[in-house]
Amino acid sequence: MKDILDIIKGATVIIGTLGVILAGVHFGIQPKANPLQEVPQTHVYTGN
Repeated sequence: MKDILDIIKGATVIIGTLGVILAGVHFGIQPKANPLQEVPQTHVYTGN
């Protein structure tokens, strides 16, 4: 039983850290990605 609990604890720690990293990447890149996506659109519109 202790081995199973250790595996569960390890899995929850790994999933938790991955969740924090994914959340940080999502919220960190999303605001930066939107202006970068808008700039080529403005260039396309001005180019046309």
